[in-house]
Amino acid sequence: MIEVIARVEQADKKYIWLQRNNSSQCQRCQQGNGCGGAIWGKLLPVGKLLRLPNQLGAQTGNRLRLTISESRFLWMSALAYFLPLIWLLTLAGVGHFLGGEVGAITAAGLAIAAWLVAVRSLLVPLTAANIFQGVEQALVT
Repeated sequence: MIEVIARVEQADKKYIWLQRNNSSQCQRCQQGNGCGGAIWGKLLPVGKLLRLPNQLGAQTGNRLRLTISESRFLWMSALAYFLPLIWLLTLAGVGHFLGGEVGAITAAGLAIAAWLVAVRSLLVPLTAANIFQGVEQALVT
C-alpha cells in the first residue's frame, strides 16, 4: 500500500478538499524520490487541492491517511502509457491500409493531435477521479 497524510482544507457533506501534509514525510519523499511519498507527490503536489468524496464525515482541519494499492496504481499507470500507444498504432495501421506510407504518417499525426485534445479535456479529469476513487481514507488522531 502507498500512503500519505493529508489535511482537510475544506469540507462539506459530500466532498472534502485535501492538501498533502509535507511535514509528515522524510526529506527524500518531500523531494519526490522516496517510497510512497514520491508517488503521492506526483499525484498530489504541495499547494494543490484534491477533491474526494467525504466518506468519513471529515471536518476542516482533520488529518486523513490516504492509501492506494500498488496494483491499482500500476494498472492506472499502464493504462496511461499503453492506451495512447495502442491508439497511435491502430490509427497509423488504418492510415497505412487506406493511403500507404503517407496515410500512416498523416493518421499518426492526427492520432497524436486527437489524443492530446482528448486527454486535456476528457481523460485527465476522468482518470484522476478513477485513481482517487480507489483511495482508502482513515482519520489520523
